[in-house]
Amino acid sequence: MALWHNLVDVSTLNVYTIFKPQHPGDLGGQNDARRRFIKELSKELVMPLIPKRAEGCPKLQRHVLEAMARCGVMPASIQSQEENTRQGRRKRKRCKLCPTATDRKTRCCREKCNRPVCSERSAKNM
Repeated sequence: MALWHNLVDVSTLNVYTIFKPQHPGDLGGQNDARRRFIKELSKELVMPLIPKRAEGCPKLQRHVLEAMARCGVMPASIQSQEENTRQGRRKRKRCKLCPTATDRKTRCCREKCNRPVCSERSAKNM
């Protein structure tokens, strides 16, 4: 891993030394010009790949999706999930009043405590 980071560091330094004489006014006069150059370079290299990853992977981890949203890329899976939540589709949960052996699942919840309850129990206990 250290070798990889060293290779990337040396290659970015080489690119920066080539870039600096060709574009003297872009980042000149600043103490952190090399750091800013590396940040811009990394963004330019990564941004074309982010939409491809968003389209190709249907189930990405939450922190990856949040990072994509910060970059301005909304994967199709997030958009479809937002549409489903707007339409009111809830995830099925187990009834809290039934024994676990029956394993009844429901989309209905009590209004008072917001606990999932099957249709049989909701009619009796409400």
